[in-house]
Amino acid sequence: MTNAYAITEQEAHDIAVDAYVYFYPIVSLDVTRKQFTNLEPGKVPGRGPMNMFNNVPTYPPGDDKGVVRYNFDTLYSTAFLDLTKEPMVVSVPDTGGRYYLLPMLDMWTDVFASPGWRTTGTQAGEYLIAPAAWRPDLRERFDEFRLPAGTQRIRAFYDRWYRPNATILVLVGDVKTADAVKQLEGAFGDWAGRPDAIADRAGAPAPITERRVLLVDKPDATQTQIRVGAPSMARNDPELLAGQVGNTILGGGFTSKLIEELRVKRSLTYGASSAFVARKVGGDFRLSTFTKTPTTLETLKLALEVENGFREKPIDPKLIDKAKRYLNGQFPLRVETPDAIAMRLAEIEFNGLPADDLSTYRTRIDAVTPAAASRVAKDKMFDVNRVAITVVGKASEIKGPLEQAYGPVKVVTPLECDTLGRK
Repeated sequence: MTNAYAITEQEAHDIAVDAYVYFYPIVSLDVTRKQFTNLEPGKVPGRGPMNMFNNVPTYPPGDDKGVVRYNFDTLYSTAFLDLTKEPMVVSVPDTGGRYYLLPMLDMWTDVFASPGWRTTGTQAGEYLIAPAAWRPDLRERFDEFRLPAGTQRIRAFYDRWYRPNATILVLVGDVKTADAVKQLEGAFGDWAGRPDAIADRAGAPAPITERRVLLVDKPDATQTQIRVGAPSMARNDPELLAGQVGNTILGGGFTSKLIEELRVKRSLTYGASSAFVARKVGGDFRLSTFTKTPTTLETLKLALEVENGFREKPIDPKLIDKAKRYLNGQFPLRVETPDAIAMRLAEIEFNGLPADDLSTYRTRIDAVTPAAASRVAKDKMFDVNRVAITVVGKASEIKGPLEQAYGPVKVVTPLECDTLGRK
């Protein structure tokens, strides 16, 4: 008897490696599933039989190793679904605008759908979870099964939003363009677009006309987190690069002015930074730091003083030259892998930037003058009197000092943050 197909030892090894890589996640998750579901309901928070939500009424403890890593500020409910016999319907109540998400993962832990605040809204909903091959002849005839009114297929969300006219595809690698185009057309050539796949974008945020202070009360906090910001430049703003050069001096590195004043000279914090966060439509300029509770006001005041002083004075040309050398030196490290290049190319396409944005980056950095950087700092960094200040900490100790320094302070709980700004 002879083998129909003989393989070498190396080929056998490669096949075994591929099989291991493919199947190990499934085996690992199935072990997790058995550990989570081989229990009576209610016996252990978050664990119970299949096809049943098991709630965790408190934040996960730091030593919980049920999964690789929990978010320790998140309340969880979990369920493992068995779809071998029939689909399952997942019902959610109207949360009244409160943030939630319902990520659905396959056995490789790939998220194939995530109903919730960001995607489907917070109104009541019922979602039919079904295997891909489940009775395709009956996909549109749910009434025969007497499913609740308004039942939605996860597939419907995918069919609407995952379309080529709402997608940017970037390919970077050792491949000839003609070959790549041919293969991409073969893979995606029959992928049809939909006019309603293009989301309506919100406009740029309105300017802030007065100082606003929000205090998120954490009664058990021993440190205070501080964020300050205001609307600023979009990603395609031609002045953004000059702003980034200036910000490198203010708060863009470990030798910045914020670090020098808040950490080195006064030991108020371990870290402080600032940045232009530019998006397709609008953007913001923000400052971030933290400190122990008793020095909250001192740290906030000093951070604002440093930022305001930086805006009001011309920037030292020597510091501009140093910042430009730093940015140009860092640039190759940020595009040294195919993945990094692909991300930058996608960013160029998404934000409508010039095609030569990468190839001209260092030249444009070199062209930034001290006068231009100073002007952009003055115009695009925030005015300390027209800014949003968010402080997260122990309200019983810091609310009074904040009010004395900055006027009215709005106090909310962490849970109330979910609905801030929503109408």
